Amino acid sequence: MKQIVEQYTAIRSESYDVFEKAVLPYAKSLSSGRYTFKERLLLMQIKTMSSKGFVSPTDVAHASKMNPNTLSNHLKRFMKENLITKAQSSNDHRIFFLAMTQKGHEVVKVLSDFYRGLFTYLFKALSAREKILLVKSAVDVSNMFSDEVPLKYRALKFSDYPYWLEQSIARFYRTLVSQEEQFLTLHTINLTLRDWYVVTEVYILSQTTPLSLKDLQKNIKLSMSTMSTVVSRLTKTFLQKTFSAHDNRFTYLEVSPEWVDTVEAFLLLRIRTYEKIQTLVSPKNFNLLLKVFGLIKTYVETHEKTHN
Repeated sequence: MKQIVEQYTAIRSESYDVFEKAVLPYAKSLSSGRYTFKERLLLMQIKTMSSKGFVSPTDVAHASKMNPNTLSNHLKRFMKENLITKAQSSNDHRIFFLAMTQKGHEVVKVLSDFYRGLFTYLFKALSAREKILLVKSAVDVSNMFSDEVPLKYRALKFSDYPYWLEQSIARFYRTLVSQEEQFLTLHTINLTLRDWYVVTEVYILSQTTPLSLKDLQKNIKLSMSTMSTVVSRLTKTFLQKTFSAHDNRFTYLEVSPEWVDTVEAFLLLRIRTYEKIQTLVSPKNFNLLLKVFGLIKTYVETHEKTHN
């Protein structure tokens, strides 16, 4: 439905695109080496949660929304490589608490520094009142979407503002990812969210002009070899190729007809999430959130230029 594509295109540049085309690609580029981006994020989560008190594997499982077996395998690896420690509770020997080691802190340092710098940049760019409104709005949105123990915001506890903002964003993002993964499961789509994102991009971009592989690669910013591999795999099911009417040496990409309704349902899910946040906060505070998205994008672009 053309209306859905137009509506989603109108909101994406100032919201979803900031994370999908700026923050996440750059954060992942900082995570090269022995540990994956997801592993570093999990370690950062343990670090943040343990800084506020005792944290158990169950707490991490609930917060991360990770499959218990997958989480258990990660924790075993982290302990084997001395990134975290596990200590038995003195009150209940069935309960264990997790803590970061110095080596664990070193593994997440590059990401920790990046996000710490981001929050410092935001707080410097905002007025005192904007900081209060931002943190309150972020906590409200997080508590509405997440099923974790609600964050308790106190306007005068300024020292906790960075923690509340970090936790609010992390909780909201985890919930959003979980919600979208559930969508894929519900529609029997055996893809990662990254691959599904390629499918949605093909659908959106092909609405206005014939879409070549090169055009898609420029938009998504994956390497051409990676993009070619992903598209080749998706062409067997979700995507199809068409030939140029003027030169059959040129091929274009589009979504297979049987998946068009599902792609539009996914876009509608994202639109509804955006609208849900609009109804929760005042128009003024919503505009502040959009302003912050713009600041985040600027920070990433500046960080990338100064660190490369």
